[in-house]
Amino acid sequence: MTSPATEDRSGQPGVRFLDDVRVLEIASLSPTQLGMYLADLGAEVIKVEPTRGDTTRVMGTRPGYTDSGLHRRWNRGKHSLALDTRSEAGLEVIKQLVPKVDILVEGLRPGALAKMGLTWEVLTELNPRLVMVALSGFGQTGPYRNLPSHGVGFDAISGLAGIESDDEGRPRVPSRHVYHGAVVAPLMAATSALAALGWSRRTGKPVFLDVSQADAAAFINYEIEDRVSSRHAGDTSAAATAGHAPAIQAYRTRDGKPLMLMALERKFFVRLAEATGREDLLAHAGDNYLVRGSKEIDAVLVEVIATKNLDEWMTILAEADVPVVPVNESAEVADNPQMKVRLEWLDAPQGTQTMKFPVRSDPPLATPRQAPAIGQDTADILGRLNLDAREQAQLETDGVIRIARPDQQSSTNPSNNTARVPMKIFEAKPAGEVKGAVIVIQEAFGITDHIKSICHRLAFLGYYAVAPHLFHRTGDPVIAYDKMQEVMPHISKLNREDIESDLKTTMGHLALAGFTGKQVGIIGFCMGGSIAFHAGAEWALGAAVTFYGGGIEQSRFGLPAMAERAPSLKTPWLGEFGDLDQSIPVAEVKALRSAAAKAVVATEVDRYPEADHGFHCNDRSSFHEASSKVAWAKTIQFLDDHIGA
Repeated sequence: MTSPATEDRSGQPGVRFLDDVRVLEIASLSPTQLGMYLADLGAEVIKVEPTRGDTTRVMGTRPGYTDSGLHRRWNRGKHSLALDTRSEAGLEVIKQLVPKVDILVEGLRPGALAKMGLTWEVLTELNPRLVMVALSGFGQTGPYRNLPSHGVGFDAISGLAGIESDDEGRPRVPSRHVYHGAVVAPLMAATSALAALGWSRRTGKPVFLDVSQADAAAFINYEIEDRVSSRHAGDTSAAATAGHAPAIQAYRTRDGKPLMLMALERKFFVRLAEATGREDLLAHAGDNYLVRGSKEIDAVLVEVIATKNLDEWMTILAEADVPVVPVNESAEVADNPQMKVRLEWLDAPQGTQTMKFPVRSDPPLATPRQAPAIGQDTADILGRLNLDAREQAQLETDGVIRIARPDQQSSTNPSNNTARVPMKIFEAKPAGEVKGAVIVIQEAFGITDHIKSICHRLAFLGYYAVAPHLFHRTGDPVIAYDKMQEVMPHISKLNREDIESDLKTTMGHLALAGFTGKQVGIIGFCMGGSIAFHAGAEWALGAAVTFYGGGIEQSRFGLPAMAERAPSLKTPWLGEFGDLDQSIPVAEVKALRSAAAKAVVATEVDRYPEADHGFHCNDRSSFHEASSKVAWAKTIQFLDDHIGA
């Protein structure tokens, strides 16, 4: 079979593979990469950082920039909760968040959370299915357990960081050392955490993962295994203890650029000898499958490679099928013809860029949000814990939290807009047994009495109903149904990023109340119908219902056209449309029905011959009682059939 196309698909909506995973990260410096990987794959990562900000923000900050390049990469996709975890009030916030997350990351010294009172026993009592990853320098055991260190130290202890000598013969750390353990350990931790999460969800049991950056460095130093194996076998010969000297070496071309030859296997070495016109090299290649380097081979290749420019040798040797690459300096990597095709870039704060997660996917991965300002999401996250504005203000006064204000966030970072105003949610709770939760998406006129009425009707029928204020950034207006000229300025400011952010905030609010995934449904009216449909295509929920949502054949608010997105619906979907609706022609409704029929989930479209746009709202002139009653009955039946199923 042929591989699916994974070329650049920037125009397509991305997916979040981990959109049902929530992570609480309490980490600094290189361990924050663990959260970055999970966020890049779609998890919601709540980054707890001191009110002064995470140390990662200031490591290597260049003049003219407020944050470091490490912060812009390692903390992208995350939500910043600026919190003093040393205070009782701050610790209480952590305790309220632990039951609501899937994975907890401790990226500090071993036992840092335990010293705060958050022992493994306490944490698992709060969340019996918790996956905790303790990512540290030397791990939870051993004499170096509490020893402070940094990236190159983990490699030094693991045999991956030798020393250089300066002009006076003094030992020095290699000037261009790549931190192996500090880079690989977060990847190991991320894959282990996801594997553990699958197991925990199947068994209902907690998992504790102890990941050491020094261990990771030792693991990738395969030479250790050769030495230890030889020692166990009692082989103390020079061949057993000497390092490999393969025919892999760098040489300088005529234009002064280094080129690396990797003719390790004999077949490649033969091709190299032929391509360079120096078959005499074969006399030094030996008879084994692998060719060992030698001074004689080096002497010839130094002379030969210096006769042509880098580009010439790349063409000649590539055509001869010889392993060869240019040795690039950092800035040259992005301009290399191979890397230019493969590497993708994301906009970052202050007009900078950061490299996209280098895994190509069909469907493509969604773009992560930019690295947050300090405390950018504090108000949002605490709002989910039902801490109102007054309580948050007191915590801020006491120095327990830090809330980023619009003027404290970079104006060059458009994504910061998503959390500048605390999210407001109207809710109605049932008096008795709860069937599930339903998100009600407003019309273009705001959280009107009609929307509140829908919430109360759902609550009466046993659903916990919530309605997010989608215009909270523009003053939360409630506009009369005949004042369309007043509606448009607010609608024009809606965009996909803000809408998805608000929906995720709303789902987070419900998660804290115990409702996630298929326990949650969504209903939208008018423009809200389009948004409810989009949510059903973006996330796997219990049910999605659209009442006269426009945008069937064209994009709205940056959301894909409904007909285009319909085959990829992840949520059972019901559409309610009126045949008299001039803004949504019957032909488009029929096309949407056909497209939705291709989805792997249940879909249904109902048409009402006597109904116009807004037929379900009894405050509008287009209200049609008979159609409204039938549509509402079908909606409740659809919710009952699918939520929690």
